[in-house]
Amino acid sequence: MFDKLKKYWVWGVITAPFLLMILLHLGIAVFEYTGFNFNIKGVTAADWFMFAGSYLGGAITLGGVVLTLRHERKVHQHQINIDAINKEKEFLSNVVCGLDIYAPSSILYHFWELEKTNTGYKGTDIAEIQRMIADQQRKLSQGKMTLFINTDVYFQFSNCTNCKIPCRLADCCKEFKEIYEKISGRIYDNFILMDSYISQCEINAIRDAMIQQCRLENSQSPLGQESPHSEEEIQELESKKKDVSESIEKLKNGIAEIAQYGQNEIPQLGNLIREYYSIRCQNAWDKCFSNGKK
Repeated sequence: MFDKLKKYWVWGVITAPFLLMILLHLGIAVFEYTGFNFNIKGVTAADWFMFAGSYLGGAITLGGVVLTLRHERKVHQHQINIDAINKEKEFLSNVVCGLDIYAPSSILYHFWELEKTNTGYKGTDIAEIQRMIADQQRKLSQGKMTLFINTDVYFQFSNCTNCKIPCRLADCCKEFKEIYEKISGRIYDNFILMDSYISQCEINAIRDAMIQQCRLENSQSPLGQESPHSEEEIQELESKKKDVSESIEKLKNGIAEIAQYGQNEIPQLGNLIREYYSIRCQNAWDKCFSNGKK
C-alpha cells in the first residue's frame, strides 16, 4: 500500500506542471472566444513557462537526491548483511574445524599406555583421561549450540517455497545438518563407550591387584598353616571382573569409521559452507538491489 502511494506521489509531481500548462492554454482559448478570463490576472504564458521550468528542475533535483539516498541506504544495508554473513561463515568454519576425528584414538591409545601399580591404575591418571573425554564432549555440545545460536543452518526457511528465484539454500542446510550430526553424534557416542570401557578397566585393574595381593599373602604364609585367602575367594574376585573385549572391538571399529570421515564427510562440509556462503551473499544482493525478490 505504501509503495503504491509513493508511485502516485511521484506521478503527481511529474504531471502537475503539465496539467497547469493545459489549464493555462484552455484559459487563453476561452478568453479569446468568450472574453472571460479565469486565469490569474497579471500572469502571462511566459510566467507559467518559467514556473513550470523551475518546478520541473526542482522536482528532478529532488528525485535525484531521493534516489541517491535510497541507493546509499541499500548499500549500507547490504554491507551490514555481508558482515553478518561473514561472521556466520567464521562460526561455521570454527565448528567444523572443532570436529577432531582423531581425538578418540588419541585418548584411547593414551589410556592403553598408562602403567598399572600394585593397586591398579593411578587415580590421577584415570581422572586425567576422563577429563580429556569430558572436554571433547563439551566441545561437541558447544559446537551444536554455536550452530543453533550464531548461524541459520538449523533455521527453517519457510519462505523458500514461495520465492520467485529458488536457490539451494534449504537443501544446502539440510545436507550440512545431516553430515554434521552424523559425525558429531558418532564421535560423542564413541566417547560414551570409551568412558564406560575405561571405568570398567579401572575396576578390573583393582580386582587384579586384589587377586595378586591375595596370592602374595598366601605364598608368604608359613608352611603348615591355612592360607589366609581361599581359592574360592580368589575365584569369586576373578568372576567379578567383566570381559571388555567386546567394548574394545566396538571402540576400534568406531575409531576406524570416524577416521574415514576425513576423506569424504569433512571436505564435503567445507564445500557446503562455501556454497552456503555464496548463496547467502547472492540472496543479500538480490534482497537489497533487486526490489526485494529474495
